[in-house]
Amino acid sequence: MKKSVVLLFFVAALSLTSCDFINNLFFSSSENKTTQSTTTISTSSSENAKNQTFYHVFSKDDFNEDGGQTTINGLNFVYDEFTYYSLYWGYGIQIGSSGNPQKNDWNLTCTFNDENVILKSLTMYLTVANNGLGNFKVTTNNYKNNGIIEISNDPQKFTYSNINDETNFLTISLSSEKNSALYFYSLEFEIEVNDNSTISITGDEENRTSIKPGEGDIPMTEYDLISVDEYYDGADLTLTGEDLKKELNEKTSDLTKYRYEDAKYILQYTDENPNKPGYMYGLFDGDNIPQNWDGGSSWQREHVWACARMNLTGTARPTESTKNHASDLHNLRVACRGANQYHSDKYYDEEITSNSLYPNLTHDQMTGMHSFSGDHRGDIARILFYMYVTYDGLILTNEKSQMEDDENENYIYSMGVLDMLIKWNDEDKVDEFEKQRNDRIYQYQKNRNPFIDYPNLVEQLFA
Repeated sequence: MKKSVVLLFFVAALSLTSCDFINNLFFSSSENKTTQSTTTISTSSSENAKNQTFYHVFSKDDFNEDGGQTTINGLNFVYDEFTYYSLYWGYGIQIGSSGNPQKNDWNLTCTFNDENVILKSLTMYLTVANNGLGNFKVTTNNYKNNGIIEISNDPQKFTYSNINDETNFLTISLSSEKNSALYFYSLEFEIEVNDNSTISITGDEENRTSIKPGEGDIPMTEYDLISVDEYYDGADLTLTGEDLKKELNEKTSDLTKYRYEDAKYILQYTDENPNKPGYMYGLFDGDNIPQNWDGGSSWQREHVWACARMNLTGTARPTESTKNHASDLHNLRVACRGANQYHSDKYYDEEITSNSLYPNLTHDQMTGMHSFSGDHRGDIARILFYMYVTYDGLILTNEKSQMEDDENENYIYSMGVLDMLIKWNDEDKVDEFEKQRNDRIYQYQKNRNPFIDYPNLVEQLFA
């Protein structure tokens, strides 16, 4: 009797601007690029076959440029030396570059513990940079198929079904015909093995659990969580305008400050997706990013109120030891490298221009395997309102000219169009992620974002 094992091997993200790890990876790519093969080599499937799922998203240390071997979730992989290798924008691999293209085949071989298995089907997502052109080959014991990789805004899907070849290896070979980089996003294949097989494989999801304070690099929390009513005890929340701003400032400005470096680890806990434990929820595109710090390859500490517009003395960019506006956890969100760099120091508006950013990014702004899910408008608005009441001198205005002209005296104070932010706060309601994040930040900083606790305060503040 044989059992089926489904192997999902993700060489995930990494497009020209991608760093994504998303929940439904295979549904966010361009289906019209699909190629199918129905070549049948042999058929020996058991009636009692059982399906299991394995997949892996590559992290920074899975490969090195010199080639070698690695074991991932129970399977052995051997890979060639790269002409150039990078985890461009996060997960997955960039193979070659425009200056050093991979003209000869780069081979990735999965060996099945010296056992014969039946390779049943295979799917890959690939693309190539600039105006490049690439080739790939799929090779097993008796099966071989070739394909061409062309430039695409989204990764191209190549599917080969009904392979059914008995083999002890699978090799994927990639090369570039032009001076451009190749991007290998994902590889999925199904195998069938005997019941007495020594192959034992697992998936990333099965091995990933929530990381809590005190585990790994995440520091312990400083304060026990209290109720919302307890936190605002004594504050008059019926005030309006400047009176309300002063009242809220007394609460929010009384905080424990952490170093900017600490945010690398605290954000792993504060920004965890409540619907996907073990993953952080990425700003602007909704990516699900594993809870770990890999030097900034996968994600970065995004300043919602941009550093360049905080009117900070000295250098606008924080150092790792900085403790000021730029290290406030309420203003820092987890974002993949592509989303972070796309924002830069643009102010927020309903449209995207060279000066402004609409926070719900789409395929028009970023290529690659991003989730492009969720509504981030209200999150942005409520963080900006928090910054406005917490730090003196920051401005929210409807005068776009003040935010677009870097010679204007208010340029370094302003961050978003006020009437629009008020509308965003109303249209994109507070969700469970924001509530959880607010609670968890309190456990470190001992302050809360009042506009998450009481969104109606926005109308009172700007009445």
